[in-house]
Amino acid sequence: MEAALHTKSAKQTPCILGSDAMSTTQAAMMKVSQQALRFKGTMLPVTVMELFTADLVALEQHLASKLQDPSAFFTRSPLVLNAERLPPELMPDLAALVACCQRHELLPIAVRGGNHVWREQAWSLGLGWIDTQDNARPQNKAVPHAGAGLIVERTIRSGQQVWSPKGDLVILGSVNEGAEVLAAGSIHVYGTLRGRALAGIHGDHKARIFCMQMDAELLAIAGNYKMAEDFASPLRGKPVQTYLEAERLLLAELQLPTSNGGWRSWLQA
Repeated sequence: MEAALHTKSAKQTPCILGSDAMSTTQAAMMKVSQQALRFKGTMLPVTVMELFTADLVALEQHLASKLQDPSAFFTRSPLVLNAERLPPELMPDLAALVACCQRHELLPIAVRGGNHVWREQAWSLGLGWIDTQDNARPQNKAVPHAGAGLIVERTIRSGQQVWSPKGDLVILGSVNEGAEVLAAGSIHVYGTLRGRALAGIHGDHKARIFCMQMDAELLAIAGNYKMAEDFASPLRGKPVQTYLEAERLLLAELQLPTSNGGWRSWLQA
């Protein structure tokens, strides 16, 4: 600390820049200041927590049971609180709900739906508020995915994320535990699916998830989720497809040809 102070107080010879050098420096500084930030429109996968009750005690108990596993997918995830299914006159206190989420290491970033009180609370808490009156796209209409998909000829390892933003995603390998694969369209895993798979991330309800061996941590299509504990045990280790039917995420064993030319039966989950 003394050496630093001594150096600062020492007499130094000033460096005088010529007019050309000064103008170059100023131009460079102006260029940097003009590029300080940029806004970009993008589609990022964000977890949505739909509320079916205003009972904070029930909500906390359910969160505790869902997130008791320290490796839970939702831990430390950005979260949108969706109150569209609750009547406007029966809303939980938003500040208390946010605190509840934070206690369970969830990070609310915005709310969707709710009444004007929720909107004001959201803004006061530094959260975004998403208007449910956005009619730019019919709510239940599938968004077609255009463009080429992505083929990955390797296993996706723990901690890695692979994203196909404009089409299907084909993995010629496995998806390890702790890895995540996402696609605008369907996901095909020609190996074991142990990690997380999110298909139809732009709202395509017709997207599906296929794998040769099912052992996933989480499956999602167009925002509808199922976690590992929700899968029927007879399906584990088998070729499975996942699809949406009436807003319900269903799993079925793939019908593959058998040695006698018949077809395997389907198991519903």
